[in-house]
Amino acid sequence: MSKCKAVALVEGANYCISRCTGCGRFGIYYKNVLIGFSQRDFMNFSKRYCEIEFHDHVMLFPDMVERVLIKTPHPEIQLNLDYHEFEELGDILQQCGLILEARALV
Repeated sequence: MSKCKAVALVEGANYCISRCTGCGRFGIYYKNVLIGFSQRDFMNFSKRYCEIEFHDHVMLFPDMVERVLIKTPHPEIQLNLDYHEFEELGDILQQCGLILEARALV
């Protein structure tokens, strides 16, 4: 049994960003994907993600929907997001960043 205890930082119907109180690892659950991050990787991912402009990286997929591919620290895992999903995940990451900043001040 794992000794990790994940505490949700931001959560909603289809997403949750949590951090383990023991090891400090982060988890991003978004729709049907769960990705684990070291603290450093999570901070880098969040920073880089929020710097991406959707329209600069958009690709038209075979279903005729424009999407972007987002790299993660795991080379074999990429996120494939349409505009709404991209914006939503960006908002979630920004909310999490604000919560982490506020907790660091306390």
